[in-house]
Order: sequence, then C-alpha cells, then structure tokens
Amino acid sequence: MSRSTDSRARRRPDSKTSRRLGPAPGSRGPLEIGRGRVLVYGLGRSGLAAAHLLTHHGVRFGFYDDQEIPGYRNLSDRIRWPEVQVHFQTVSQEMLLGYELVVVSPGVPAHTPALLALEGAGLKVISEIELAFAFASAPIVAVTGTNGKTTTVTMAQLLLAKAGFASVATGNIGYPFSLAVQESTPDYWVVEVSSFQLHHIDRFAPAVAIITSFAPNHLDWHGDEESYFRAKMNIAANLTQDRSVVYPSTCGQVRRALVSCPALKIPFGPRGALTLSPERGILTRRVAGGRAVPYLDLKRLGPALSYDWRLVSESIQAVAGLAAAMDLPGSTIEEMLVAFTPLKHRIEVIGVREGVTYVNDSKSTSVDATIYALKKQHVPVVLMLGGRDKGLAFTDLVPAARGRVKAVVAFGEAREKIAREIGQELPIHLARDLPEAVDRARHLAGPGELVLFSPACASFDQFKNYEERGESFRRIVNSFQR
Repeated sequence: MSRSTDSRARRRPDSKTSRRLGPAPGSRGPLEIGRGRVLVYGLGRSGLAAAHLLTHHGVRFGFYDDQEIPGYRNLSDRIRWPEVQVHFQTVSQEMLLGYELVVVSPGVPAHTPALLALEGAGLKVISEIELAFAFASAPIVAVTGTNGKTTTVTMAQLLLAKAGFASVATGNIGYPFSLAVQESTPDYWVVEVSSFQLHHIDRFAPAVAIITSFAPNHLDWHGDEESYFRAKMNIAANLTQDRSVVYPSTCGQVRRALVSCPALKIPFGPRGALTLSPERGILTRRVAGGRAVPYLDLKRLGPALSYDWRLVSESIQAVAGLAAAMDLPGSTIEEMLVAFTPLKHRIEVIGVREGVTYVNDSKSTSVDATIYALKKQHVPVVLMLGGRDKGLAFTDLVPAARGRVKAVVAFGEAREKIAREIGQELPIHLARDLPEAVDRARHLAGPGELVLFSPACASFDQFKNYEERGESFRRIVNSFQR
C-alpha cells in the first residue's frame, strides 16, 4: 500500500462537484498534561513513535513495559533521549511520581494488571492514536471494522488522489499515526483504527468514520463481545453534525448504536443510502425524496479492472459512502477502481495447479472473515482452517460451508477444537502444520475445484504474523507443477 500520494501532482477539485471534508482536528486545543510527564506503555513500534512525537513537541516522558527487554535499560543513551526513565515489570507508587498521562500501545490488553494499576492510581490512559490526533492538523478519514479495513483504506486513499487531494494512509497498517504526523502534512489522513486503538480514546473525532463490518473477534484481548463492540463504536463517539459516518445497513447492532449520533449517516447495503446489486452490477445512491439513482455501473467497468469487483463489493460501497460525503461524481470512483490493485493475503488467487485453484486468504484471522470468503466462492471448496484459537465459535462456519465445502483440513494448535466443533457436520482431516495441511488439501481437491486457505485463527502458533503465513502458503503452492 502507498502511504502517501504525490502532493506535487495534485489538483484541486471543482468546488461545484465536490467539497472538502472538515473540520480539521486542530480546534480542540493542545494535549492536556499540565506540568507532569507522560508514561509511554509499550516499547514496540507504536510506543517508540509516540515517544518521538512527544520529543518533537518538548513533552517529558518515561517508558514502561511489563516485560524486561534486553538492552532497553540504556534506552536514553542508545537513541539520544536524555533523562528518559525506563521502568519494567512492577508498577509502584514511587515509579508513578510525576506522571499524569499514560499513552498505551495497541498490543497491551485493557485487562492487563499493570494497566489496571495505572488507571487505579488515577492516571488517565489514552491510545497512541489519540495522542497523534492531538497533533494532527488535517481532516481524518478513519476506517474500522472486523473485516475489510485495509482494502477500504487503500481504496479511500486512491479515491482522494483521484479527487485531487494529497493523503497519507496510516494507523493499523504498520505505519503509526504518531510517526506519520511528524513526517507529512497532507490534505487528509486516512487512518485504519483497530478495536485495540479505539479502546482508549478521549476526543478522537474523524471527519468521516467508516465502519466496514462487525462480527465477534479479539475476545482474547477484550474479554467479551460487548467490550469489543463498544471499542469499535468509539470511532463515532465524538462525531458532531458537521461529520459523517458510513456503515453497513445490514448490521442492526451498529445501526442501533448510531441512533443518537448527530453526524450525517450514510448506510450502505440493502435499503441503504448506497446499494450495490451483485446481479446487475449497478451501485445506486439515494437522493432527496428517497429516489435511488445510478451512481456506478460495475458491469460496464468490469473489463477495465484487473480483479473481480465482487470480491471487494463491501469495500466499494463503503468508499462510495466517502465519495457521497464529499459530493464526488461516480466517475471519480471509477478512476479509483481502475487504479486499485487487490492486496495480498485477502482472497488472493495464487494460481491454478493441476486444475485446482488455490486462494490465499491468510488475513482471515476470524470466523466471520472465513464466512465472508466462503460466500464469494462458486465451486466446490477444500477449506483450510487452523492456527491459534482466538476463543471464537467454529460452529458458526457450518451454515456458510453447507453446499460449498467438500472437505475441511484443520491444522495447528486449534485443529482438535475445530474437529470437535464441526467434525459432525463436515468431512474433516487433521494436519500438524501448514505444509502437511496443503499436501492433504492438494490430494482432496479435484480439477475445477478450489483450495481456500482461510484459517479463521491467529498465526502465532507457527508464524510471526499472517503475512509470513500467507507467503509460506504461496511458496508451497508455487512449488507444484503448473
């Protein structure tokens, strides 16, 4: 994904056909920390980015992590931060002296004992996203959801580029917002925000909030579904009348939570402000009086696309919501879609081997994401599931799998649980690791069929992240005879 668009080549849209989103965040005043220091909790990428931002603005801070990290005792010498204290493991009253605010990294669960102790001592806790928001000077398009976030962020950034605006994609894509606000001054920020980052916000208020989807996930981090949902909906907690929220019309839970939200509501999906018919390929937009008018003809556009638009139809509708908020014409969305390139590890067709199509959906770390991928398939599927269990119910897969899934290959730590939960409903085969699982799937699938690698689990039992897992799958498949 491109982090930014070239500001030297940008053009300003005609004010008659589009409008600049606003207001910018800058009206809410400086970060309120009095004379105290900020404690940065977490020494990972987000924590260090937050520290650099605080340094840039002359704010005193210290570090805390609940695990000893070799070499970090001398952090101030190594990265030239004088007088920076580094605390490990135990939260004590002596350690807390002089601190007023905690900036917590997204990898720290809300129920971590040390974080609860800091809150119990009266320190205010905010996320790294909230810290960056305090120093951001351009309007924000924020994207959250259980599935489809990064694809939607990529499309939103491209849409802004085609509309003539410079933008930077940041946040939960591996580029911390705290670092981005030091390095760029775009017209817009496009920020992917996870439930972890939204859990500890205070005044974070994007110009446009986009909610792509909602289904239970990350219960190991949040503790329960209600906590996860509340965190996700924090994206709209501070929206005012001059802002917009785009969301799926089919999700009653989200719809009900937004009833009292004063922002302009732009639902997409059946009976929404924007509706895409998969059969006709027509995206319609409701105008004054409730009349639906054509906004985009995807069937006509199809031959110009390098991908099947039906695989990303939800993201197309969500980004059309952003276009509607900006009063952009459908032609701008068309330009974006022609320029868009599908992302790796997201229902990505690797190729056909011995008549079998192999699809890499390693980004699927939840049951709902796998259900989404299954519903996009129209030939018999050998489904590969497994990895580290996140506390989700694999039984939820069964309705979508019926009539689609020929067999399931379960691998990794979660294989026994998967077999227990769905083995009575679907033919299931067990494998210890990914290479064995791919080999089993290869022998189960026949010509004209499809192997869908959509694990519905975290990757951390055997890989450092879903990208490494997906690349491993790709290498194995590419070793097969074409």
